[in-house]
Amino acid sequence: MSDEGQASGFIRPFVITGGRTEVNRADLHLDTLVSALPGRSAAHRGFEHRAVLQHCVEPLSIAEIATLLDLPVGVVTVVVDDLLDDNVLLIHRSSSSAVSLSVLERLVEGVRAL
Repeated sequence: MSDEGQASGFIRPFVITGGRTEVNRADLHLDTLVSALPGRSAAHRGFEHRAVLQHCVEPLSIAEIATLLDLPVGVVTVVVDDLLDDNVLLIHRSSSSAVSLSVLERLVEGVRAL
């Protein structure tokens, strides 16, 4: 690796996920909303895990989190899966299968931000 790559602060995605590319849950999608549970910590986890918790004071979709942290969606999905295993995040399940207009608007805003 060149000195430039090391100086940029780039961390390879497989380092963040511990080499994992798949998650334990089938219900984690781009539009899945998650929020941090009050009073819970991920102090034993890496920076990205803690950053997800900091951003999820209000419910955010996995796509929004990926945009905010400038990380691939697959990496964020694995990080969210880890935090769900740690019982520090909550999945918000809708009562219907339809996606709300506000979620779609936020997803569009996130894509435009890319």
